[in-house]
Amino acid sequence: MSTTSGKNGKVFVGGSEVADIRDWAIQQKAELKPYNSSSTQGHTNRVPARDDWSAAFFLYSAAGKAPFAIGSQLNIQFVVDSSQQPAPAYSGVCFAETIRPAVNIDTGDIVGVAVTVAGHGALTTP
Repeated sequence: MSTTSGKNGKVFVGGSEVADIRDWAIQQKAELKPYNSSSTQGHTNRVPARDDWSAAFFLYSAAGKAPFAIGSQLNIQFVVDSSQQPAPAYSGVCFAETIRPAVNIDTGDIVGVAVTVAGHGALTTP
C-alpha cells in the first residue's frame, strides 16, 4: 500500500464545485491473489487481481457539516502543486464513507469536517 498526501483540492457533486479541500491523503493498494500449483514448487505465488484506492481529507466548515451526505458520489481533485498551471492533480470518482466534525482542541470550536472516501473506479494520477 502506498500513501500520497498534500494540500489543496476540490470536491464536485454533479459537476458543481461544493467544497475546497485543505489537506488530503490517498491510499492506493493492489489486491494480490495467492495461488499454489505444481509449478510453484511448494511455495505461494501471487498474481495481481485489482487496484483500489481510498482517501481522507479535511474541509473548512464552521457548522461542522459537509455539503454532501454519507454515501454521496463525489468527483474529487487532489492538487499536487498549485504553483504550476494547470496544477497537476490526482482525480477520481468516489463515495463518502465517513463525515465527522473536527474541533480545535484548545477552544472546542468546530473548525471543519474530516471526510473519508472509497474510490469508485480508477484514480487518475498526474
